[in-house]
Amino acid sequence: MASLVMDSSTWLDEVEIAYTTPRLIRGDNRGVITLAKIMKDYGKVKHIDICHHYLHELVQSESIIFEQITSADNLANLFTKLLAWDHHHCFLAVLNIY
Repeated sequence: MASLVMDSSTWLDEVEIAYTTPRLIRGDNRGVITLAKIMKDYGKVKHIDICHHYLHELVQSESIIFEQITSADNLANLFTKLLAWDHHHCFLAVLNIY
């Protein structure tokens, strides 16, 4: 996801469209967010793929910001999980797809 955000930033620069920085990524995975912000105990995480170290570098350079949201508020769940009817339609309304 972070690489897509950075790619879109590069494209927006090329076509000279203004956008705000740092870019905001919302997620409900507390472990990933914590690891991206604070990469301590390197011995325990050295097996993690190098692309995840890239996330840490982007957070440190303040290019992106991760924000913790609850799983119930994660709009991506609309596309990735089986939701109850009312929860599904609530997300559709938030996205103005109704």
